[in-house]
Amino acid sequence: MLRCCGLALVLTACATKSSEPSAPVVEAPPRDVPEEPAVAPLKLSFAQPLKLGSGVTLRAEHLVIEEIAADPSGSYPAGSGITLAIVVEWPGSAPIRREFSLLSSGYASQQDGWFGPYRVEVADVQDAHRREATVLLRLSKVTDVATTVPQVVTLIKQQGAVALGDATVALVGLMRAGRTVEAPLYLDTEYRVPGQATEMQRDTIFGAAKGWRWRDYRFTVLEEGAESVKVEVVRVRMAPQVD
Repeated sequence: MLRCCGLALVLTACATKSSEPSAPVVEAPPRDVPEEPAVAPLKLSFAQPLKLGSGVTLRAEHLVIEEIAADPSGSYPAGSGITLAIVVEWPGSAPIRREFSLLSSGYASQQDGWFGPYRVEVADVQDAHRREATVLLRLSKVTDVATTVPQVVTLIKQQGAVALGDATVALVGLMRAGRTVEAPLYLDTEYRVPGQATEMQRDTIFGAAKGWRWRDYRFTVLEEGAESVKVEVVRVRMAPQVD
């Protein structure tokens, strides 16, 4: 029997492995980086937004608490969980909303999410059954400091993917908007992370901008062809954001 507070939610068993890219995967820079400095988690109340000195504003909303009885046939275990949404905005940006979950053993939680250059990691929800429920989280922002040795890889349009730790990136579109090298270069890339929806990103490269970013990865274009780009890939440090 399912009991819940708030909006209905279906808890699914541990996330199934996402479909692997059919093309060969080329290894890219390792994800091992120096640990971020330990900082106390931020406290975000559901009752009011939290505005940091940097101008970033966070809001927590739509808290749902659920319990689920085990399936008699054993296809899924008994469990419980908390789901919530967090909204992040900063000067010059539109608000971005992401869903998070803290689920019991046997179910896959979603405790981290990306908001442009920011990453949120949800550690806990205190007093979840009370009006004063509070989210304990860590917020960090990408920097320009590289933490891996640069590695050069080639992305070929519609052929192959580059591994980024547990994620992959593939080039799905490439077009120069003109006949000269000064004309903007449009790149469409696809990112896959197990258990998460596929992300599509379009970047326009021109002038001094010679690359693009995805999460905490920085791509710098070294050469381009009609159907491919050679890029330098590095991972950058995340800087903790404090109240």
